[in-house]
Amino acid sequence: MPAEPAAHVGMDADGVVTAWDEGAEMLFGYSAEQAVGRPVADLIVPPELRSAHWRGLRRVAGGGESVLVGRTVEVPALDAYGRRFRVELGIAHGDTAPTRFVGTVSVVGAHSATLRPDSAEA
Repeated sequence: MPAEPAAHVGMDADGVVTAWDEGAEMLFGYSAEQAVGRPVADLIVPPELRSAHWRGLRRVAGGGESVLVGRTVEVPALDAYGRRFRVELGIAHGDTAPTRFVGTVSVVGAHSATLRPDSAEA
C-alpha cells in the first residue's frame, strides 16, 4: 500500500486557504480550485474545533502568541467526504504574501486518502 501523502497548505491571517498542493488534494479530497479562497476551517477542521480555530486566529491577528506555530501537534481532521482521521500538523510562518501560515500535514495511522468512500475499492 502506498504511503499517505504529505500535504502543504497555506493560509492567510483571516484563515483563508492561499495554497493547496497535490498532497492536500489527495489527502483531503478537494482540488486546489475548490480549496483556495475558502476558509480552511470549513474544509478540514471538525465542527467542534472550529470555534477554537477562529479564537486562535483572532488572538494571533491581534498580536498575541500562537500556541501552534513552531510545534508539531496531533489533531483530528476531516476530508471532503466527511471522514474523520488524525493528522500530525506542523505550522510555520509563511514567507510570501498573502500566506501568513504554512501547515505541513501528514496522516497518523491508516486513512485511504486516494479513495472516495463510494469507490468499489474502499
